[in-house]
Order: sequence, then C-alpha cells, then structure tokens
Amino acid sequence: MIKQKCNSTSGASLLIALFFLLLCAIVGAIILTSASVASGRFANLQEVEQSYYSVSSASKLLKAELEGEKYSKYEILSKDGMPLENECYALPQKKMKEFLIKAVEQVMTSQTEYSDIFIIHSSEQVMEEVTAYFSMDPQYNISITVTQGSTKCIVTIPAVYSENTETILYEDSSKEEVEGIRITKTILWTEGEIT
Repeated sequence: MIKQKCNSTSGASLLIALFFLLLCAIVGAIILTSASVASGRFANLQEVEQSYYSVSSASKLLKAELEGEKYSKYEILSKDGMPLENECYALPQKKMKEFLIKAVEQVMTSQTEYSDIFIIHSSEQVMEEVTAYFSMDPQYNISITVTQGSTKCIVTIPAVYSENTETILYEDSSKEEVEGIRITKTILWTEGEIT
C-alpha cells in the first residue's frame, strides 16, 4: 500500500499548478519592483534637470552681465605725493554695476580678495532660486560659484588691469599752474567661461 502511494501520480497536477503559480508570482514581483525603481529615478531626474537648468541659466546671465564691463579711476597727486583729486570716469553700466563697483573699490583699497553671497531668483517663477558665491581676487579676476542643491557651475571672468602714470599741469588753490602726477587705473573684464 505504501508502495502504491509512492508511485501514484494523482496529485501531481496540483503540485505543478502550485509551482507555476509561485513562478508567476515571483516574475510579477520582479516586474513591479523594476517599475517602481524606474518611476523613482524618473521623478528624481526631473528634479535634477530643473536644478541644472536653473543653475545653467543663472550662470549664463551672470556671464553676460559681467563680460565687457569697465572701471576707470584717476587720481591726481602733487609732486610730493599728496592726493589732490580722485575721480571715477568709466563705471560699469549693466545691472550688477553697484555690486561690481563695491567689489572693485574694496579690492583697490585693501589689496585682498572680496567675497559675497547673493540669491538669484526669477520674478516669473520660471527658474528655481539659486545661490551665487562671488569672489574677486586682488588682480580683479571674478569667480562666481552658482549652486542649487548638489548642482553647481563656476563662472570665471578674467580681468585686464592697466595703470598709466603721467605728469600733468593743474591749478592749485592759489590758481597757479603747478606740476602733478595723474595715475589712471583701468580694469576691463573680458570673455568669461562657465564650467
């Protein structure tokens, strides 16, 4: 009787059906897991792309605002080196002019790097808010790191500095013409780069 039960095939179809059901459940679970992971990646991809486009747009805007700007200042000194007159005659003209003038004047007086942080945002909400870390070295070269989350771009704008010294005649307080020295300092920011 035990030998007959061992050789019997009457429950085999049930066992095959259970095995097939288990196999289908495993394949279904794998497909659902893959779809869930892919969906999560696509959701994160949209966030990363928006961050990249915001940082990239802000970097291009800053580069366009700073390229070609010029700052010129002259100082007249008496023969013995006493300052007599100090005037700027070519100042930056674009939207960042006040910020740029402040940075140049601080670097000129302190001969050290100037740095500041500011936020860039769009009034029409087409761009996410980004943070810009601005620095100007003692040679007036500009570097701006634009970030949002883990996305960042670096805008570098090189500066060309020139200083011209010439002997001039000027009127002193007694209306006499005397000899003096005029020192003209000019800074021009040339074509930048975004990395």
